[in-house]
Amino acid sequence: MRKMILAFVSILLTKGIFGQELSCSDFKEGAFYIEANLNGRIMRYDIIRYPDFQEEFYENMDPMKVGLKWMDDCSYVITLDHTQPNFSEKERLINEGGGIKVYLMEIIDNCYDFKSSFTMNSETYWFKGKICKDRI
Repeated sequence: MRKMILAFVSILLTKGIFGQELSCSDFKEGAFYIEANLNGRIMRYDIIRYPDFQEEFYENMDPMKVGLKWMDDCSYVITLDHTQPNFSEKERLINEGGGIKVYLMEIIDNCYDFKSSFTMNSETYWFKGKICKDRI
């Protein structure tokens, strides 16, 4: 029994010393990449996140700056910057519907799974994805 207790304590100490548990606050600033499933299509892009905005880098496109407002530690709202070139009618409607609401669902290693929603023309659309800390 004593050996069993010592083994258990050793495992706990090792996990505490060497294991790194990330929290929602670890994803508020920094470099990340995003993988999202939007209507069955996997999208991947890079972002640099600051306290109140993020820059999104899509393949073959100019970077896009979006507003970022944290509702609580694990959820935030993205609003699209209307001053950006090519600001579309769809993006305007998304902003009018309250922006894109993002909810961190589960943190696994250096990533979190999220679900997001936006409302446009009185209809709400949901999508899921994954955001990971970039190892720059």
